[in-house]
Amino acid sequence: RALADLPIDGRPVSQSQGIEAIYQARKPLYEAFSDFAVDNTTPQEAAQAIVSRAQKAPL
Repeated sequence: RALADLPIDGRPVSQSQGIEAIYQARKPLYEAFSDFAVDNTTPQEAAQAIVSRAQKAPL
């Protein structure tokens, strides 16, 4: 989701630091611990991209 679409109600850290700052600080961790990333598309397209990538992954 786009950062602007994320709710911050009831999330004090998001309200005090700003969602963009939190994302930028965490982004290296998200990338380091992910196996792969898919584009933010429709659920069906994202699912197909995940299945396609998983089928190519070595066992």
